[in-house]
Amino acid sequence: MTNAFRCCFSALVTTASFSASADILKLGNEPQAAPFISGPQKIETRQGRCHYSLVLGKSFHARYNDPEIILYQSPLPLKDDQIPHLEQAETSSGYYWMFSNPGSKKTNWFGLMCDSVENFPFGTDSNSEAPPELEQALESNGIKCPAELRDGKFFPKARLFRSKDYSFKRISYNNWNGFIITHKAGQSEYYDQIRFCLTHNDRVIVGATENQSPLPKIDNKFPDEVEGILKTLVFSEDN
Repeated sequence: MTNAFRCCFSALVTTASFSASADILKLGNEPQAAPFISGPQKIETRQGRCHYSLVLGKSFHARYNDPEIILYQSPLPLKDDQIPHLEQAETSSGYYWMFSNPGSKKTNWFGLMCDSVENFPFGTDSNSEAPPELEQALESNGIKCPAELRDGKFFPKARLFRSKDYSFKRISYNNWNGFIITHKAGQSEYYDQIRFCLTHNDRVIVGATENQSPLPKIDNKFPDEVEGILKTLVFSEDN
């Protein structure tokens, strides 16, 4: 496995601010869209095969950096080199990705990625043999979304039950089902990890707050704020 790398490009960044006359602003890099939007604002985006809308609360900002979207909370927009981003590492049969935060470990943020349900253990037939490249994707996504789907409900993987540091919650709003997982080490007053996965038809949105080092120091109220944003997320009918 090679060292993690970041794919960067220079572009003119257009900032879109809330306007009472604009019901929905488009987040993205296509014409009529902006790669950066600040709340409070309802936004719509096409992220890979996922087409959805959500509402940014006050002091929240969204950055589109294809293929990832980063949402963060701050009184003012952060400098580009302080915004979390996607990192990818090349493997023998593809790429493994995770989010990285070069800024303050106390920044409240999460990243979003879009994927297909067939790349997740809960979306495949466990009795069938998968090709090596799919097997690696299933293993990687099984870590990102550590849950099983039984009778239409998500249940945490058994390994999560072995630690009291993890909290698992099913969430289902609008036209999707999913779950959110938080991690707080021992008696720490901060969370150091948030993960959630939302499924709609054959699409999956994977979200996370994570960092290899230093670990995030996430405010106790932030998981509720994350869920508050997710409550507003609606997949478009063309998904």
